[in-house]
Amino acid sequence: MIEEMSMRAMRNSFLSVIAFLAGLTLVPIAQAATPAQKSATPPPAAASPSAGSPSAAPAAAPEKKSTATPASAARSSETETSYAERGPVVWLINDKRAQHTENQLSIMGEIWPFGTFNAGVGAWFAIPVVPHGFVPTINNSVDVEFGAFFQYFHLSASYLNISISQNWYRLSPMGGVRWNFYLNRDWTVYAGAKLGYGIGFSSSVTANVGGVPTGYAGSDVSAFLFDMNAGALWHVSKAVALRMELGIFGFTIGATLPM
Repeated sequence: MIEEMSMRAMRNSFLSVIAFLAGLTLVPIAQAATPAQKSATPPPAAASPSAGSPSAAPAAAPEKKSTATPASAARSSETETSYAERGPVVWLINDKRAQHTENQLSIMGEIWPFGTFNAGVGAWFAIPVVPHGFVPTINNSVDVEFGAFFQYFHLSASYLNISISQNWYRLSPMGGVRWNFYLNRDWTVYAGAKLGYGIGFSSSVTANVGGVPTGYAGSDVSAFLFDMNAGALWHVSKAVALRMELGIFGFTIGATLPM
């Protein structure tokens, strides 16, 4: 009886040890298999909304990539917006690659109210001769410019009770150079010099002594001319620029057109 109870106890202990060892071995294997099974299980398909469902929305069309190049996009922007509405100022003075080969015609008016008064009209034609300019590190060019001005002059002088008044006209063909500096797409500044000959005519001199005219005489007012000037071009559009210039003979303003 005692032996049978001892054998039963030993058998139960042995089975308990085997069960314990089996548990230690199978639990890690089951834990490792569980994530793999979860990842392999496909997610449930989303229920497609029916056509009559209020929450149904049309599928978004795939975005089309633009095939326009930067240059074509820039040209399109140029045509769709006005010249004065093209965004912030872009400085061009450091653009060393720019070339300027466009001829220009300027129609100008002149006035100078100080000292010898003069007023007139003229025209200048500019031809680029150094498209890259004299300074290779900045955006500049050099033009040859020639034309003529037709002017009216009036000079008055007095001393004590003697006064002298002189009026004359002059046609002044001139030619020279103009050095341009392109600051940005709206502004170009320049400096120039011209040499020419003024052909004077219809000159009259009136002298008065105590308010009484004493005589009339003609005077030769033809002379060689030299002018130095500085000015600016405001490019209000691609077709026209407003030109302003201050020189030895006065202030001129007018329009410049590409040719």
